[in-house]
Amino acid sequence: METQTGVWLLAALLNVSLAEDKYVAVGGNLELRPKPPSAVAISNILWKHNNNLLAEWVKGLINLTYYSTFKGRTTLDITTGRLEIKNMGEADAGQYTVEIDSHAQSLSYDVKMIKEVPEPEVWMRPVSCNGDSEACTLSCDGDTGGAEPVTYSWKEGDGDWKESGQDMKINKTQTDVETFSCKIKNPVSEKESEPENNPFFQRNLPDFELWTKVLGTVIRSLAIVALFVTVVFFCYLNRETVRKLICPCQRGKGDDNAARGGRSPPLPDRD
Repeated sequence: METQTGVWLLAALLNVSLAEDKYVAVGGNLELRPKPPSAVAISNILWKHNNNLLAEWVKGLINLTYYSTFKGRTTLDITTGRLEIKNMGEADAGQYTVEIDSHAQSLSYDVKMIKEVPEPEVWMRPVSCNGDSEACTLSCDGDTGGAEPVTYSWKEGDGDWKESGQDMKINKTQTDVETFSCKIKNPVSEKESEPENNPFFQRNLPDFELWTKVLGTVIRSLAIVALFVTVVFFCYLNRETVRKLICPCQRGKGDDNAARGGRSPPLPDRD
């Protein structure tokens, strides 16, 4: 008796393990791909939804037929057994099973209808959190009713997403992160929040030594320019003196007359 009970329990566990969860958004499409039992061409297919007929085909006997509310929005591939249903609604949730070549597939599908996740917002707690606080808590907020299961992820600045809980604690040691963003994700959708400013962020400024080097370079450059301008201006004001210093052999007419004592050059002799 105990042996028989153990066999039944094992069979039950195997059945549970072979039920695959499938999540579909309301209004979305469902696609189920069973594995054919052999490489031989399929001769008959029967799909059921909650033990009710959904689609049926038997080669040479029953043309491809769709039942109930699945008419007009269902497609069955008779060569592979793939089933596609469009515009899924709440009533379409439940268990889907298939028989191929008169053999029930061991894998069934537990289809669950869920909503898309909402666009989240990052809330700061306490609301008075600022740079003088010791620590604060960020919360990724959004109405996820009907959208479960959901996961939460956080991103620092432009960094990578890291899956975490709905809340994240920050403190005054995190001064190099400018913003925080969160994301909510479920099997059919994901949405991100707008970045939230970090109250502890401090913009890094160049250190004093770098400022000193930059200032020294600027002052030296200005001094060189000022010296050059001064020299050019002085040479312009004293251009005649500078010319004589550079090339004393070149003298003007006034200099030649002065050398002759102001006398005119002698006239040439006449025959």
